[in-house]
Amino acid sequence: MTILAVERYLAVWYPLSLKSASSLKRVRKVILVIWIIAICETIPELLTVELVKTDKVSVCFTVPSAFARIINGVLALVTFIIPLTIMVFVYVMIAFKVNISEKLNSKRNIFNHKDNRRKVNKLIVAITLSFLICWLPFFWQRLLFFFCDMEQLQQIGQIWNVIYRIGLINSWLSTILNPILFSLMSTKFRNALKVRIIRG
Repeated sequence: MTILAVERYLAVWYPLSLKSASSLKRVRKVILVIWIIAICETIPELLTVELVKTDKVSVCFTVPSAFARIINGVLALVTFIIPLTIMVFVYVMIAFKVNISEKLNSKRNIFNHKDNRRKVNKLIVAITLSFLICWLPFFWQRLLFFFCDMEQLQQIGQIWNVIYRIGLINSWLSTILNPILFSLMSTKFRNALKVRIIRG
């Protein structure tokens, strides 16, 4: 969603820079970058996983060692705080540009301009809120892991389990919300999706 926000920002503020580049090549590069970032994000977390044996079962679990806590703190920053900051900045700039552009336009069709402005502003708020709803529980989980040791985590075991499950469900929810928001933002995406569904 952060990449989408940046792309919308470039499309609004620097439309010629996007037009000059091949759309297909740009999309391929963006997808490649997203996959590389996703893989790089998981590697440090894999280094913190240990086999924990109990009387009943043996499970792979991230033990809150000093190294694991640092990793989770950094990942909380990289996967939530930084993307959210970028998204808020980018969408504020987009809203500013759209609102200024609408004011500079002719006063003809003034109601249409107001409707367009409201639509853009509502969409910006919806996208930012969806990011918060989907990823805030996961961020809380990382923060708890960063600030609590093993003994403290055991004491808040039930709370931890609830936050973990909510975080997991909400992160899956983002895969449902993203296509809906993309379709609201882009007529090209809507048309491509319709063609894809019709073709099966």
